[in-house]
Amino acid sequence: MRDTGCGIRRDFLPHVFDLFSQADRGITRAKGGLGIGLALVHQLVELHGGTVQVESAGEGRGAEFSVTLPARSRSPSDSVPPNALLSAGDLAGRLEGVGVLAVDDDEAIRGAISDVLTTAGARVATAATAAEAIRRLPEVKPDVLVLDIAMPHEDGYELMRTIRALPWETGGETPAVALSALATNADKLKALAAGFQAYLAKPTQGELLVSTILQVLRGRSKRDLAQGAEQEASWPPSDGSLAD
Repeated sequence: MRDTGCGIRRDFLPHVFDLFSQADRGITRAKGGLGIGLALVHQLVELHGGTVQVESAGEGRGAEFSVTLPARSRSPSDSVPPNALLSAGDLAGRLEGVGVLAVDDDEAIRGAISDVLTTAGARVATAATAAEAIRRLPEVKPDVLVLDIAMPHEDGYELMRTIRALPWETGGETPAVALSALATNADKLKALAAGFQAYLAKPTQGELLVSTILQVLRGRSKRDLAQGAEQEASWPPSDGSLAD
């Protein structure tokens, strides 16, 4: 496969297939991705006994990828592994009536999340960018957010901080789950500090995603009950404003 795109620096060519390698290392970069795709391609090709190579004359001069696979006959009994980014399992009805806004810059991942949560009974809306998520939030009025972290232009941490700065009536207190390939303890702590209630690493199972959403919703319900109890405890007003 050959393209005439941005090309690859010669010093970066040996690292193209390394996991999490990118010429642009920032998570709020102009282009999406985490540096996972080409590493997966390399691994899958090798598992099939093949090789993959890349050539580029430098930046601005395009790139050419070559995949070589051994010839083999295919029988009708051969099976193709499913795309198991998320596995739905037995989830029917567990999120019945729950509204979810899922934000991810990868279309395939947005579709997978939507499929799993819809199977569980949720009403799912999606957004591809942080800006789109902010626009859709007051329109959708979700019960919970599922947000990617590494996105172009504005990452999930910044998006979460922006949402938390909003008034509650426009979604500022909506509970949120981070779903990201950035999965170190430091990443988790940073997410919680930004205002997320839970953090899951990609890829994850549908069962875990659904159970995590239920947990954060239960946490919100307990908080609402506690706030209600505080309000009841302060009634009637101690300033005598109800006195005749």
